[in-house]
Amino acid sequence: MSTERTIVTIVGTLLASVIGASSAFGESKVVGPFCSSNETWLVRSEAEQVGDKYILAAGGISMDGLNAGDLFGWAPKISIGGEVQGDLFAGANSIDVSGTIRDSTRLFAQTIDIGGTIEGDLLVFAASLTIKENAHITGDIFGSVAHFNHLGRVDGNIRLTTGESTIEGSVGKDLKLKADTITLREGAQIEGDLTYTSRNELPESASSYVAGETIYEKVVDEEKDAEDRKFTFGTVIRWLYWPLAAFIVGAILMALGGKHKLLPVRRLNDEGWTGLAVGLLALPVLAVASVVAVLLVLTIPVGVIGLFLLAILAYVGKIPTAIWLGRRVLAFGGEKEPSPYLSLALGLLLAYLAFSIPFYIGVLAWWVATSAGIGALILAVMALRKTDEKVPAGA
Repeated sequence: MSTERTIVTIVGTLLASVIGASSAFGESKVVGPFCSSNETWLVRSEAEQVGDKYILAAGGISMDGLNAGDLFGWAPKISIGGEVQGDLFAGANSIDVSGTIRDSTRLFAQTIDIGGTIEGDLLVFAASLTIKENAHITGDIFGSVAHFNHLGRVDGNIRLTTGESTIEGSVGKDLKLKADTITLREGAQIEGDLTYTSRNELPESASSYVAGETIYEKVVDEEKDAEDRKFTFGTVIRWLYWPLAAFIVGAILMALGGKHKLLPVRRLNDEGWTGLAVGLLALPVLAVASVVAVLLVLTIPVGVIGLFLLAILAYVGKIPTAIWLGRRVLAFGGEKEPSPYLSLALGLLLAYLAFSIPFYIGVLAWWVATSAGIGALILAVMALRKTDEKVPAGA
C-alpha cells in the first residue's frame, strides 16, 4: 500500500502549500461567501453563519456554531464541533468532526477523526481514518486510506482500499475492503456481506461477526502471474492494439495538419533538447495547476479543462517522437524522403517495444518520448504564431 500512502502524502503536501503555514489565531473577517485569511476562521458556539462558505485560512478552521449552508474549507487543521446544514468539503493536514453534518461529506487529509454524525455519504482520502465509538454515519463510506479504524456505527456500505483495517463497530450493509491486513475484533457487526481482498485469509471465527456471506478474494502475485502467462498469438494481437490505436490517431492528426503536419517533427529534429526540456516542464506544471484549480472549487471548470488537456497531451505526445524515430531509422536504410505514415508506423512499433521493457526502463522511455513530443508540439505552435505575426494585417 506504499503507493496509496505516497498519493495521500502528495495531496496533503499540495494542500499545505496552497494554504500556507501561518499559525496565528484570531477571528477573521468574512466578506461575502469567500474568506481568505492568515488567521484562524472561528465560528463560536453561539454564532451562526448563513449561506455557503468558502474558507481558505492559513491558521486553521474551528467551527462550534451553526453554518446554514455548505462549507468548503482548506486549512492546516480543521475542527467541526458545531453543525453544518449542507455539504462539507474539506482539505487539511488533520480534520476532526465531532459535530453534525446534515448532508454528504468529502474529506482529504493526513489524519481524519470522526466522532460526530454525518447524515449522508462520506468520501475520504487520507493516511489515517478513525470512526470513533460515538460516531454515526447514515450513508456509505468509500475512498482510500492507509490506516482504517472503525469503532462506531455506519448504516450503509463501506467500500475502502486500505493498508491496515481494524473493525470493531457496526456496518448496516456490506463491507468491502482491499487491504494488506484486516482485523475483526469483539464488537464488530456486519449486517450484509463481507468481501475482502488480502494476502492472508481471515480465521473461520471471523464469520461470526458477519450476518451475510464472507467472500475472500486472494491477492494475485503479479510477478508470478506474469511468469505463468504463455506467449501466444492472442498476446501479440492484444499488444498490437495500442500501437495501432496510436497510429490511427496520429494519421488523423497528420491529415488535419495539412502542410504543417511535419512541423513538430522538424522542431524535434532541430531543437530536440530544448523540446525535451519544455515538455518535461510542461507536464508537471499543467498537472499541478489543474489539481490546484480543482481544489479551489471556484475554478473547477478551468481545472477540469486542464486535466482533460493533460490527458490528451500525454496520449498524443509520443506521436511526433515516433515519426522522428521512424524517419531516422528509414534514413539509415537509404530512404531520403520517407513517408510520414510509414515513419509513424515504424516509430510506434519501436517506441512501444521500448515502453514494454521492465524495471522502470519502459516507464522512463515513455516519459522521455512523451515529453519530447509535447515540447515539439509547443515549439511548433510558437513557430506558427510567429509566422502569423509577420504576415501584414491586410494580407
